[in-house]
Amino acid sequence: MRLLKTPASEVHSLRFAPNGVSLYLMSFEVWMTPESMGHLPQHLYQLDTKTGELAGNWSFDQSEVAILAPDFGALYYWPAAEPYTWPAGTRLYRLDLAASTREIVFRSDDFNPPPTKAAFTPDGLTLALGIAHFPRWGSSAYDVIHRLDVRTRTELKPLHGPAVCIGYSWDGGSLATGGPSGVCVWGGDPAFIDDEWSAAATALGWSRDGQLVWGTSSQISLARPGGNDLLSSWQITGDLSVLEFSPDSRHLLVGTTQGWCFIQDVATGHTVSTFDWGIGPIHSVAFSPDGLTCAAGGEKGQVVVWDVDA
Repeated sequence: MRLLKTPASEVHSLRFAPNGVSLYLMSFEVWMTPESMGHLPQHLYQLDTKTGELAGNWSFDQSEVAILAPDFGALYYWPAAEPYTWPAGTRLYRLDLAASTREIVFRSDDFNPPPTKAAFTPDGLTLALGIAHFPRWGSSAYDVIHRLDVRTRTELKPLHGPAVCIGYSWDGGSLATGGPSGVCVWGGDPAFIDDEWSAAATALGWSRDGQLVWGTSSQISLARPGGNDLLSSWQITGDLSVLEFSPDSRHLLVGTTQGWCFIQDVATGHTVSTFDWGIGPIHSVAFSPDGLTCAAGGEKGQVVVWDVDA
């Protein structure tokens, strides 16, 4: 096990580079206005997994949502609103990591409130942005998922479904979206709902062999879209915060707000390994591309990297 200290505060959006040697992460800082307090990314770091040394450091505007492109060549982000301004940010930026230059790739006045979740298709050609609306003063809640064609920089037809968590399948053909009302899987062009389940979701993920897992609180559910039936569901200790499939689709890495990490057998739901790394609530987890190493991000810039068989 290696405990790495980074300049980040909360560690989010962990991703191993394709060679497994470095790790990308985003720092979420506390952003306060007289009306609200939130956690917003403003730094992207590249970290050597062996030494903990920084290999890259990029800063960007405080943002409601930010996401690395699948090829690791750029960061896309949606700046937050300045205090006392409305609407919130109306521009999507692309930060080129090699040149450290940015450009506006999309503008809209319709994204209110601003998106809080983002997901790329694996080929990087479509970007989904989820806007979760919450009822206020007796109004009805409704969510929207905007989808952008990255090549033409135009918007595809928006989807109306839960948007607290979103993610594309590994073949890029399906988009899963989840929230308090349940989970939907969208497919086709134009997109339509292929499958849906009523079990709530605050986090979800796809396996490379097409399984979909999601959960909220202490409940995790597993399904294979196309069958419309749950394969299994099970309870975990603590409150789910993040999850990710192993590259071989056999195991699930789970993080909780209580600071626990679990590696679970997908076929049985049984816990294979349990870890309490002492880094506070787990905000992000990741498997290396070869599946032999895991990483977890917590508070105060702390990242734990460990071998799966250790």
